[in-house]
Amino acid sequence: MLSEQTEVLPGETLLEITAYELYSGVKGEIRDRVRQIIENLGSAKIAGPVSAMVLELADNALKALYKYVFYEYAIKETGLGDLPFEQWNEIFKNEIETNYAKNFERVCREQSLAMIVRLSQAGETLRIDVVNDGAPEPGEYAALRRLLKETAKSQSIRRFIGTENNDAGDDAEIPGLGWTLVFLTLKGLGLSPHHFHFIVGKNRTTARIELPLRLFEQHAVQGIRLLEPGTETDAMVSRIFAGLKHGIVVFNEAGDVLQVSASVLESLGLTPTAAAKFPGLLKPRFSEDIFSGPFNVTLLHRFDNYRLRVPTADSARELLFNISGIYNPALKEVETYWQLINLAQDTVGLSEGSIFENVHLQSIVRPYIPGMILEKARESLRHGLFRLPNEHRELTIFFST
Repeated sequence: MLSEQTEVLPGETLLEITAYELYSGVKGEIRDRVRQIIENLGSAKIAGPVSAMVLELADNALKALYKYVFYEYAIKETGLGDLPFEQWNEIFKNEIETNYAKNFERVCREQSLAMIVRLSQAGETLRIDVVNDGAPEPGEYAALRRLLKETAKSQSIRRFIGTENNDAGDDAEIPGLGWTLVFLTLKGLGLSPHHFHFIVGKNRTTARIELPLRLFEQHAVQGIRLLEPGTETDAMVSRIFAGLKHGIVVFNEAGDVLQVSASVLESLGLTPTAAAKFPGLLKPRFSEDIFSGPFNVTLLHRFDNYRLRVPTADSARELLFNISGIYNPALKEVETYWQLINLAQDTVGLSEGSIFENVHLQSIVRPYIPGMILEKARESLRHGLFRLPNEHRELTIFFST
């Protein structure tokens, strides 16, 4: 069971950082120093997941700190302390969206209220404490308890990813995402939710992760065996293809379809008996790019990472495929490998065509995008999100013709 504690346990402090915000380089310092500690303990492989958990808890703690400051120095001081949590929390969200976090950071510094990240070693345990001044008021505390129990049972982050049922901006800050990522990461490390504690004191709140030091032990690896071509490799490739529902489509030199895998047909809502309808779903651009012009596959003998959006048989939606292929001169055929880009949200934001073409496009645009936006976008992708949080959207540069 998840536990609530009030005692502060002793231990050798390995790291302690006090912060009032996370945008001036503090987040990078936390990440780098946590990674270094984990690497020093002997397991660089889990430095990324552990530092990601710390940053998630730091983000949560800072939001909790700002919410506490807002309640104490804005709501209560203006005589609105009897407002229900749900109502003043909406006012808080509007303040964040309007003025970002600058006002809260200033008040935190003036009142010496902060968030602390602390790593310590006690016996056979690495303890990670992320502490913020202030404790949740009763209404918020009850909501947090329910949320904590719910997220501890999470099996994926699917419900946080943009779906047809979500509005455009709803996934910028969904309650429980940070905790869900922590619990799933613990599960990925082979640990249970019991290694996470939510500790509410009189004046401070602590999110604690306890990692057994055995997690960092190095295990001897047997010599790596070379996987030779043959029956074993063929069987392995077949299992991978079947498990991931990858497919093969064979064309002649002119770009006419000769053969197609059942998995490709199935993904598009076609039965094997309706295979003749498959060529009609392919856009002319694919044939033009692959089978004609200076990049003709029969001249180059291969192509890689071509993206093609193909409508389903009922025209209800389009699926995005990543396609690579080689030219077989003996048979005068082009053998292509089709991988469905299986995202939980619509793929409309992903571009079609050659990966190389898109890389060149990005090289032109990227210098004009602020580094902070790029870094936040990378973090969002790592967390399975496909949009920037609200506070970063207004900083993004938009291009128009």
